[in-house]
Amino acid sequence: MPELCRFAEMIIYMYFEDFGKHNKPHVHIKYAEYNAVMSLEGELLEG
Repeated sequence: MPELCRFAEMIIYMYFEDFGKHNKPHVHIKYAEYNAVMSLEGELLEG
């Protein structure tokens, strides 16, 4: 999983294959023990 950006202890990833999920184009964000999925338009999809 390629890391796009790391700042303020947050890491932003983008997966090439989503393995069955069909969400809008999105990124995965990890901060400590928290995880979120956010669309490229800024909509929170999960987390």
